[in-house]
Amino acid sequence: MVGVVVRDDRARTPARPPLRVAFLVPHTGAGGAEMNLRTLLARLDRSAISPVVLVAGDGPAVDLLAGAGAPIVRVRTPRFFSTSYRFGPRCGRFAGRAVFNPAAVLADCALLAWAALAYARALRRARARVVYTGSIFAHLLGLLAAPLAGARLVWHVQDIVSPRLAGGAVLPVFTWLGARRAEAVICPSEGVAAGLRVHWPPDASRRPRVVHNGIDTRDYAPAPPHDRRTPRAELGLPDDAFVVAHIGRLAPWKGQREFLEAARLVAHERQEARFVVVGDTVFGEAAYRDELHALVERLGLREKVIFTGWRRDVPAVLAATDALAHSSILPEPFGLVIVEAMAMGRPVVASRLGGATEIVREGQDGFLVDPRRPREMADALLRLAADPHLRLSMGRSGRARAVACFDAERFAAGIGAVLETVAGGSGR
Repeated sequence: MVGVVVRDDRARTPARPPLRVAFLVPHTGAGGAEMNLRTLLARLDRSAISPVVLVAGDGPAVDLLAGAGAPIVRVRTPRFFSTSYRFGPRCGRFAGRAVFNPAAVLADCALLAWAALAYARALRRARARVVYTGSIFAHLLGLLAAPLAGARLVWHVQDIVSPRLAGGAVLPVFTWLGARRAEAVICPSEGVAAGLRVHWPPDASRRPRVVHNGIDTRDYAPAPPHDRRTPRAELGLPDDAFVVAHIGRLAPWKGQREFLEAARLVAHERQEARFVVVGDTVFGEAAYRDELHALVERLGLREKVIFTGWRRDVPAVLAATDALAHSSILPEPFGLVIVEAMAMGRPVVASRLGGATEIVREGQDGFLVDPRRPREMADALLRLAADPHLRLSMGRSGRARAVACFDAERFAAGIGAVLETVAGGSGR
């Protein structure tokens, strides 16, 4: 028998190289958007996407993103002027008033054009096919730089733009730019997307897509009560205390004042209660930190409240607590710290506003309250303080929800799918 060798002469399709995506970070500071970006970069499928980060220079952002496994390119970025001028204390009846500064606006427009050229050059050198932006300024810069570099633009809108800003003129313009100039607009919550959809052009073919943020839930293993002694000792907390944490940037809209008012009511009924405020000010808000410390004194909470400043080890802090309080008085775009607490098996008392309402299921994972009513928040915390079994059941429910709905792998896969869809047939 003669063997017959059959050859397949059909052309084999070579594997496409990974899609080159540039992530624009045109500043040096680090916040929630940069934390999300670090999570994303660490988990993107490298066989499909090759990331590069363009950052304004060394600083907290570089420190945070350096361990995410993506190359970092520093792009010289101008410093912009404030668009308002505030009169000093010697200006009589005008002291402390802020006025619009048109000269600064003109100067900033020129600087923005200069920055766009610099980033466009960096994008071309990086051979980026898609540009990802995750902050308001980055969105504007990307609108100019991406077309100059022949790249497609994806906005990840992680801010809620107030419908009252500049008399209501900013949000419609911002939305129009995203609908007409970006290939895709991603939102971390339905709350953010809903604000854009109100002004979304009816004839636009693309609509905002929701991809919930995520965390590596493996880093947030729930600690049983008997394992809390060490983290509590590090914070100077008694073993038998009922401990509530408030975690986030110190800013008026984050509601630390409202939280402390509720803490006073809780401490009045539960002498063992302690309160941990984690975070610090940025963007020149140091006076607010001093105001909070003074408020603690006025409320008689000196022995009850601990200010820790910024902490990178959020799981260690949460391990020392019994519950998390979230008291933002304005809608949060998402509320990642809520997911962190739930992943640690901690019940949450959160604002009935914004992204928190998409994370916390009322009565299952915690309670949703009006942050401007300290009594309402205090009553929810007192229910948890009085019922360890309720804390345990809510903690278990929250942990299961965090793992199922807000895991980092799910988040990265969702963003990655949008980036690849945008690239489409544009070539890689």
